[in-house]
Amino acid sequence: MIKKFLPILIASLAITNIAQAQALYQGKVGQKPLEVVLIYLQDKLPDGYAEGRQVTTIKQERIGCTNKQRCLPSTKITFTIDGLEDDSIRAERHILTLEQAPNQPWQIIQKDMSQACRKGRGHTKFATKPCI
Repeated sequence: MIKKFLPILIASLAITNIAQAQALYQGKVGQKPLEVVLIYLQDKLPDGYAEGRQVTTIKQERIGCTNKQRCLPSTKITFTIDGLEDDSIRAERHILTLEQAPNQPWQIIQKDMSQACRKGRGHTKFATKPCI
């Protein structure tokens, strides 16, 4: 009986260790992916006191499994703030990828940040290159 379940247990531990080794941030048990992202990005969230028009958009997408050996629940959350009170940067976009190992909380495993500049301050579409 133990021989039958041992490979499953070892595989589960390996998946958990792989996910934990590359995690940028780990949420708490019971938190949803969006909750984990909002806590992780709390210093980036608008404070509600912007003088101009500021628009925050959040998009959540489920990621399909491409590797049958390691198929964990995954999601991608795109968090965009447009109308920043900055003379160079008009908008910031954070794209976060999260995974959830069996019986574990959601973890942020990848983060990409880009920005769009104001006219005359560099690129006006989202890119990783800094504004001037």
